[in-house]
Amino acid sequence: TQTLDAHAPRILEGVHLDVETAAVFHYDFETSGRDDVELLHWAWGHQQSIMDFEVPDAPKFPSEVLTPLVAPTGGAMTPLLGTRWTLRIDLSGAQQLDFLLPAEIEGAHRDEVAARLNDGLINDIAAEACMRNQWATPECERPRTFLFTNGFYTNGKGLQKVAYYCLMSERLFGAGDQRTQTCIDLLARAFKCHYDPSQGCGGVPTAYYDTQWGGVAGRQGFHTEMCGLADFGNACYNDHHYHYGYFIVPAAALLKLRPSMAGERGFIDYINAMVRDTANPSTNDRYFPQFRAFDWYDMHSWSHGVTPSADGKDEESTSEDVNFYFGVQMWGRVTGNRALEQTGAMLLSLTAHTVKELFLMRSGNTRHHPDYVKNHVTGIFFQNKAHYGTFFGADEWFIHGVQMLPLSPALLLAQTPEFCSEEWSDILSKINLGAAAPGWASLLLT
Repeated sequence: TQTLDAHAPRILEGVHLDVETAAVFHYDFETSGRDDVELLHWAWGHQQSIMDFEVPDAPKFPSEVLTPLVAPTGGAMTPLLGTRWTLRIDLSGAQQLDFLLPAEIEGAHRDEVAARLNDGLINDIAAEACMRNQWATPECERPRTFLFTNGFYTNGKGLQKVAYYCLMSERLFGAGDQRTQTCIDLLARAFKCHYDPSQGCGGVPTAYYDTQWGGVAGRQGFHTEMCGLADFGNACYNDHHYHYGYFIVPAAALLKLRPSMAGERGFIDYINAMVRDTANPSTNDRYFPQFRAFDWYDMHSWSHGVTPSADGKDEESTSEDVNFYFGVQMWGRVTGNRALEQTGAMLLSLTAHTVKELFLMRSGNTRHHPDYVKNHVTGIFFQNKAHYGTFFGADEWFIHGVQMLPLSPALLLAQTPEFCSEEWSDILSKINLGAAAPGWASLLLT
């Protein structure tokens, strides 16, 4: 108590984020009260693990032993003295990413994958048949079921699905192969339905600019108390990084596969608006807030939007968080926007770092109670509690699988081989995957 009283005259009022480079940033704490008293503040463990204690103005630990502050989630917080913290994050893993893993598929396995891919192009996304017909025809019925679902979240998933068919087709069959080009045609055509209302495609939610909160939002539920339920709460800003990541990643893939799309102004503006909505780095942008989703102090995103929540904000699917910032990085890369690419790499690297420390729990994790660590994933990570479950079901294939989708090379930044081995041995290998909901078993096995 004596130590706390000694530091009480220096009051924390706020924090200024100072980004020095894409790999180095600072917290400059704003204070009031007596300047001759050192500021006492508390740091998360995952902050300390990347904090630079060697710089001249580095924070220091109090000489007195103080009990750590134990937050409801996130673990113990350690007291530090000082008004400037310097943190460094390794960007190399993110910067080395591409849309697909570099390893080639070889031999009989390549033949099997190629055969399944060819079948998928014909039957699953029906690219060739649909491209010869109008959207409303039976030949386009299959792609319509996952591309035009009346929701941003589910439509985006359909776009990323088609994009990865196209990327795999280019890898296995070649860029000039007709199957690859037809797949790209289908992807470009589906995107045009979203950014060009004159196309008249059914099942496409219209994006509006919302002057109240400064963002891109759908209208479903915007003017009703059901806002949090319609389209997963898009209109009240739930999950925008999840929703729009599924647009930005396939858009970046489309631009890579067909560079001429850079001249399609409507396409470029549509995706840029989604980036600005959720990951705008600028304080000078009059139309969008800075970093809507990302919490620079906790160093991960929050999913919850602008409606009240008794347990605070939450983050459920860390893999979709990873997917969004992967998309921002790749969109920056393919559009030649170096600053945006670096912003995406930084946010992706910080997110992966935090996910490994707070959300995906290896044995011995000290951020959570040992009785909870045995679950290996936190489930729904609220500010006030961690709940081993999901918003859509309590089965373990949901709880673990929602931390794995969508599959992309970026997921490997957060899902280490050591973690996956423990998760499989302790939990997943004991699940009856034959009883899992359709699609979830293959996700868990991958």
